Amino acid sequence: MKLLLMPGMDGTGELFTPLLSHLHSDIEAVVFRYPFDPRMGYPELLTFVKQQLPEDETYVILGESFSGPLAIQLAATSPPGLCGVILCASFVTSPVRWVPRWAAWMVSSWWFSHPFRTPLAMIFLAKGAQAGLQPLIRTVLDQVPANILAARLRAVLRVDVQ
Repeated sequence: MKLLLMPGMDGTGELFTPLLSHLHSDIEAVVFRYPFDPRMGYPELLTFVKQQLPEDETYVILGESFSGPLAIQLAATSPPGLCGVILCASFVTSPVRWVPRWAAWMVSSWWFSHPFRTPLAMIFLAKGAQAGLQPLIRTVLDQVPANILAARLRAVLRVDVQ
């Protein structure tokens, strides 16, 4: 069976590396990688993901963090072959409840620029991460442009897929 892994805010899929080494050999993992395009919010990413779904095969999707709402939206379209959804450290509405949806416009790329990038990214993206994973998270986040992280955080603050 295929397991389609949908990444968190970084969109690289590289944070699945530790998991991949622990999967049973019967599981064929496919890691999605999202384009670094700030115009691609949840609706555009849904279209992107749907274009990559396996044809004539069964599969399970795993939506990690940022991709949880995307996995829910995908499942709601009942694509052929989908036989399960796993949500990992995710949400259906903004996990930052103290920030109203309308305030998402205040999120700026500047928030993810130096010297704020690492501390802020670690707060939003690595809360509760094992100490051994934090260097990997920092390395991955260094690959992601600030405007992408800001755009995805704005999407998270506005999301509601109840």
